[in-house]
Amino acid sequence: MKYLSNLSSLLRWCLTLAIAISLSSCEKESDEPPFQEVAYERFAGQLFEKEVVPEEDIQKALREFEIESLEQLVSNEDSPYAKFKREIERLFPYLKLMPQYNIHGIAYHTVDPNGNPVVASGVVYYPKRMKPKGVVLISPVFKTKGKCGTDIQLAYEAFPGLTGYVCIVPDGIGLGSTAHLPIAFMHHENMARICVDMLLAAKEFIHNRYRYDIPQETFLFGYSQGGSDIWAVARHCQQHPEVGFKASDIFVGGGAYQPDLAMESLLGHDNNNYAVTPYIIWSLNQYENLGLDFTKIFKGKLLEGMPGTCNGEKSVYWLTSYLGTNVHEYMEEDFLRYKENPQALLILEALKRHTIPNDWIPEAQVHLYHGAADSIIPTACGDQLNDYLQSVNAKVTYHKLEQNHFECAVSMALDFFNFLRKKK
Repeated sequence: MKYLSNLSSLLRWCLTLAIAISLSSCEKESDEPPFQEVAYERFAGQLFEKEVVPEEDIQKALREFEIESLEQLVSNEDSPYAKFKREIERLFPYLKLMPQYNIHGIAYHTVDPNGNPVVASGVVYYPKRMKPKGVVLISPVFKTKGKCGTDIQLAYEAFPGLTGYVCIVPDGIGLGSTAHLPIAFMHHENMARICVDMLLAAKEFIHNRYRYDIPQETFLFGYSQGGSDIWAVARHCQQHPEVGFKASDIFVGGGAYQPDLAMESLLGHDNNNYAVTPYIIWSLNQYENLGLDFTKIFKGKLLEGMPGTCNGEKSVYWLTSYLGTNVHEYMEEDFLRYKENPQALLILEALKRHTIPNDWIPEAQVHLYHGAADSIIPTACGDQLNDYLQSVNAKVTYHKLEQNHFECAVSMALDFFNFLRKKK
């Protein structure tokens, strides 16, 4: 009987303790506000979701540049990337330790360059099993139809940020879910708008999907077309604090911040190893209503194949191979003497209207890159931007490298990777 009495006392004590713990737990939980989903304003839906497989995605990205493997990238001594052999080989072990990620394709509400409402698209990389270290907004490099982030379900520009950061990469107008529209090139105000709208859409999506609120401070990264676009984004966010984002550090390089200068450079070269000019001219005519007479601009295979040879349906690599590198074979001589040609002057004036104004002083640190041997975007674009930033005492570091356009892109990406990797 004494044993049963002791057992009964023990049971009562355990029951009392369990109730106390339960009540304590309820009281503790009641101190925390219940999770509340936000109403979607910019976010318009998820297009896909999948787990990132780094090795497969890097292989797929290299094939976009007609490279078979990372090893091939640096094994050939004649390769322009051979000089990065040591830095790239140092990445191999990291690939095994890279945090696990999900990639989401999302659709969101924004506007096209003419202000018309559209549902655009882009990708969001989100780290699994860890709290994100921060957020990186990336404006992509030049893409043609079928090649953007949501089309191939990866954005190789995001690779340097996959060190624990949320990476957000819009497709751009004319790509992804807006592929029925002309591709928009060098419409910097519009690119700033669609990037900010995607940031807002990603913020809504991530809050509801992962219960994480992305911070106000955002790292910005963009090279080439993405460089001038991300520079416009930085300006827009600082001049419009109501959007709720501010640049933490700005990595920007190889950009046509003065697009008329870039076009003058392209027209001034007899050979072009990257036939991008036809796409830019076609796009401007579509969105600026220039009324261009293409028979006075293009000739040969380029003119005969319109619009498929200039509307972005074909990749740059295909078009360059198809047309050749001698611009005199596919562009009219009078047009190439642009200072005397009314068609060329129309284009240059339209591009000048899209120059990003030097009417602000960045509060964030600017990491500016340009190749001294860049034959695609003239080094003068980087020089002029640096001169302005120095004149207003902005926090800028100018990396003017003895490299071409593509080599400088690799240098900037490696620097950004190391910058983020070392962040606490």
